[in-house]
Amino acid sequence: MPYKDKLKQKENHKLWHINNRDRVLLKQKKYRFGVKRLVFSKYCREDIKCECCGEKHWEFLSIDHINGGGSKLRQEHGRGYLYYWLVKNNFPKGYRVLCHNCNQSYGTFGKCPHQKLEMRDSYSGSIRPSQG
Repeated sequence: MPYKDKLKQKENHKLWHINNRDRVLLKQKKYRFGVKRLVFSKYCREDIKCECCGEKHWEFLSIDHINGGGSKLRQEHGRGYLYYWLVKNNFPKGYRVLCHNCNQSYGTFGKCPHQKLEMRDSYSGSIRPSQG
């Protein structure tokens, strides 16, 4: 039944949200999780996992801006907007799935320690001290 008084409708809507806070929060959480899974599935080639180390627990995964620039998007739209922006813009190139550790390493050091491990494993399995 539509309200004739828009102000009363707004007050009742606000009151309903207050009285059903847990229900509203659970619904929002499920929606955000669905959006995140959709984004991960679009940017992963096969299984949903970190592109660098192979971490598969979705709780540890995030989206990485391959060429940087994440702070600019956060400044324009605020935190938590990236996943919705990627869906809205039809999953543009320049993003990948990384775990939070690898993402932090790329952002801070420009590389990930896992890359060193791969190089180390490809030689002899361990790094030997130089003799000299």
